[in-house]
Amino acid sequence: MKRVIIFLLIIFNNNLFSQVAVAANHTSAFLPQGLSLPLLNGYGNSAIHNDVTNIGSLNPAALENFNNIMFGFSYQYETKIDESWIADIGSKRINNWIPQSVGLVFPYKDVRFAISMHQKYNRSLLFGPIEITTAEKPDGIGEFIELEYETFIYNYSFSTSYTYKNFLYNSELSFGFRIGLNNLNEYSDLYKSWIDASVYATDISFGAIYSTPKIDNHYFKIGIFYQKKLELNYQLEVFN
Repeated sequence: MKRVIIFLLIIFNNNLFSQVAVAANHTSAFLPQGLSLPLLNGYGNSAIHNDVTNIGSLNPAALENFNNIMFGFSYQYETKIDESWIADIGSKRINNWIPQSVGLVFPYKDVRFAISMHQKYNRSLLFGPIEITTAEKPDGIGEFIELEYETFIYNYSFSTSYTYKNFLYNSELSFGFRIGLNNLNEYSDLYKSWIDASVYATDISFGAIYSTPKIDNHYFKIGIFYQKKLELNYQLEVFN
């Protein structure tokens, strides 16, 4: 069991000292299974044509599609994965009572405003019961411990867009901007060493969408948008 703990501490912490609370370099364990699919909905996976629940991930200029006050939310459920990382470590989704995404749009003439929330990442590692061993009883003493490692990232954003109608020959051109506040939360209990950290970082997105005139209710849209890379850096305290 001691070798398992040492292995976990090497992976999760670059520097760790046996004091009550110390600063340490730490790399979170991010699994691909914990990343959400923020654009997935009944229409497909488009950043231009999507649902109000996903407005926090769209091209912000796509707010032009919402002509009425609209509100929506979604939930995501998944079964646990018994083997999703090295050494037969499994994982599962946590805090299932919290929506995966929420969106609210306010239109005013050619302007749109929106607020939203969605989960970028959600994962808890499953180590399984680990039996405690001692020098006298290397095969175990009959007592077991449960290790905990939970990480999730919530995004809260504000978006706005403006549409130029009759831009060229009755076409439309929309511009949009979004600013997001991201909150990473991490909790781990690795047998007498634990971490409880929360850090915030912002990101911005902006984009444009051009729509051709409608002919027999048919038209063509093309869009482009940029989203700043999200970086979350923080100093944490490791308790022993």
